[in-house]
Amino acid sequence: MRGIQATSRVEFQASLGVFGKGVEFDSISRELKLQPSHSHRAGDPGLTRRPYPQDLWLLESPLPASEAFDAHLGWLRDALAPHYQFLRTLREKYEVRSYCGISSEGVRCQFRVSPDALRIFVDLGIAMNLTVIFVGGPECGASSDTAGTGRAQSPGSTVSLEFVGEASDVGEVSRELGPVAAHAREAGASGEWETRQGRGCWSVAAPASREEGPDAQLVWLAAELFPYASFLKSVVSRVEPVVRWSLRTESDIIDQSLCPEGLSLLTSFGIPLELDASLLTIK
Repeated sequence: MRGIQATSRVEFQASLGVFGKGVEFDSISRELKLQPSHSHRAGDPGLTRRPYPQDLWLLESPLPASEAFDAHLGWLRDALAPHYQFLRTLREKYEVRSYCGISSEGVRCQFRVSPDALRIFVDLGIAMNLTVIFVGGPECGASSDTAGTGRAQSPGSTVSLEFVGEASDVGEVSRELGPVAAHAREAGASGEWETRQGRGCWSVAAPASREEGPDAQLVWLAAELFPYASFLKSVVSRVEPVVRWSLRTESDIIDQSLCPEGLSLLTSFGIPLELDASLLTIK
């Protein structure tokens, strides 16, 4: 039986790199007024002695890994924001790419990212490339799922948008966004209304498939919800929105990417992203 361990200590890193052929290191450092955290040329030996295939100019957050993910992204944003236009022009010649590393000592990690921290990806028009590494921990407990339902978990990913607040406000969300929930149900996903400890909760999940993954799910939500932009801007001050990304895997290393088109849903309406990643183990 597969099982999931409780949340453990999580560490973070974040960086932005310029990849390509003939990358002009000195010019980039001069324009950004920053020295790279690391740089190499194509053909230089890598960590495994295999030569690097491309040049790389890399800037990494210097904050301790124990600092929150928001803090690392915020450091990059503050360092690079005055030079966004220059970085956009670099994309015409080179590949500008992010790397976000998440390390969990156990087999489950949970964290939340603010929309302000995510804005760097939208403003630069680049994806948030995320690697989650489960580096071990105690043996999994007896529970086979996080909810205590007794149902074994299976690999996959779900992305859903949730609003919590006063029942009257959440009821307004349910009425206005009812067509989105209907579309989700037609596609095999869900749109739900419930009461939690006297408060209303309305959620809609994006249609999921193992072939497309969470990026396509977030883009689906964005395409469905942007037509309701005026309503969303008026209601987010009265309810608590969050996009929940649940990721279940049997691999101890997960590589995922969220494109700026999907992330723009979060930055446009001030919605945080909550990731709950679980390594499924065989019992």
